Amino acid sequence: MTTGKTGRLGQRGMTLIEAMVVVAIIGIITLIGTQGMTFYQRYELQSATRQLLGAIEKIRQDAMTKRTPPQMVPTVIRSRGFGIRIVPGGAGAPSGYTTFEFNDTNDDFTYDGTGEEYAPNRPAVDDGPRFSSSITVTSAGVLLYDERGMSRMKNWGFGSQTYILTHANVTPSRCVVVTHIRVREGVWNASNCT
Repeated sequence: MTTGKTGRLGQRGMTLIEAMVVVAIIGIITLIGTQGMTFYQRYELQSATRQLLGAIEKIRQDAMTKRTPPQMVPTVIRSRGFGIRIVPGGAGAPSGYTTFEFNDTNDDFTYDGTGEEYAPNRPAVDDGPRFSSSITVTSAGVLLYDERGMSRMKNWGFGSQTYILTHANVTPSRCVVVTHIRVREGVWNASNCT
């Protein structure tokens, strides 16, 4: 008496070869899954670095090409340029940044806090300029650009800044370096950006 097309009587179970094939397939799927997660986390870190670099380049361009004339707003705006303020994350909140026009209200060429930010822009999480809660930005602070596109510190002096972006599960970290007239991204090697 035969059953099915194979002509075998009541075959049950798997052969050793079939079991080895199933184990191999499960192993390959697991490997792809773990490597895929690492790849995604590296991509996320690189994307956040490029996003910060793009935002810094945009405020530099805005400082050279856009300024709010005093007659366009109800109060007098003393526009000195544009800036970016890094907002570090904490307690599960994502790091991010706010871009703004530097309104030097007391005319002292010094950034005195958020009261001198005209039209600050920190869009919602879905719009992008916040990073996932697993990405941390160090060297938090304020970077300003004057109308000639030169970077300035809070006290309007010249200087450079390095922003280090780290991901909880990815090494090496990434970085964005801002010098007097140049902005670049790279890889952080524990002491400098290469």
